[in-house]
Amino acid sequence: MRLDEGRGQMRVGICCLLAVLSGTAGCSEEKSVESTEPLHVAQAAFLSSGTSQSEKEMYERRGPILETDEPLLVETREAPTPFVMKIDWEEANSYDRIDSSLLSSEAASQLAELPLPVLLPGTEGFLKHAVAVTDENWYTVTSNYDYHGVVVQSSRIGFAYDGPNGREVEERLVENDFQVSRASLIASVTFPAFGLVYTIEVICEAPDVDPRCTEDDYVLSLANAMRIAGGAP
Repeated sequence: MRLDEGRGQMRVGICCLLAVLSGTAGCSEEKSVESTEPLHVAQAAFLSSGTSQSEKEMYERRGPILETDEPLLVETREAPTPFVMKIDWEEANSYDRIDSSLLSSEAASQLAELPLPVLLPGTEGFLKHAVAVTDENWYTVTSNYDYHGVVVQSSRIGFAYDGPNGREVEERLVENDFQVSRASLIASVTFPAFGLVYTIEVICEAPDVDPRCTEDDYVLSLANAMRIAGGAP
C-alpha cells in the first residue's frame, strides 16, 4: 500500500469515527457544508442534537396531515347587519315603575328619556349605588355594594345574519325565559322583554364561596325584581 493511499483511508476512518460520536448519519471524504442545502443542514442538526429519540420516531412515523381527495370546505358568513329592534311600548307601560328619587339625580336624568325601556332591579341596595352609562341605543347600570357588584344592561340594536343559503338566521329567546349561565365565576341571567334582551351579571369579591355567585337564587331574585326606571318612545 502506498503512503498516500494509507493517509486517505485514515482520513476516511477518522471522519466516520467523528460521525458516530456526533450522531451524524453518514460521512464522505469530500463532503462539505457549502454543497448542502441550508434548510437540510438545520433540519439534520435539529433532529440529531435537539430532538429526543421518541420525537425522532414521531417525525419518522407521521404521515400526511390530511389524507383525502375531498376538497376542504370552510363555512363562512357575512358580517351581521345591525338594525333597530321594534319595542312593545304598550307592554312596557304596563310594568311597575321605580321611584326616581331612589336613584341619584344624575342616574335618573340619564335614564329618563332613553328610547328604550330601562329595566333595573327595584332593590334599595342596587338603586342607592347605581351608576349609569348610556348611549342613544343602549344603557349599562352598575352598582357596587356589600362585597359584590351588579351590572344591568340592554340595547335596542339587533343583528341579522345571512346563513350559507342566504336565509336570515334569527336567534330569539322565549319571552320571560330566564337563561342563567356562568363565565369566569360571574353569574348572569339573560331574558327577553318588550322585544329586547336584558342581562344581569353578578360579580362577587369571593366568587368561589359567595352564594350570590355560586347559586342561582340571588341573580334570579334580581331578575324578578326588575322594574321600569326610565325610557320613552
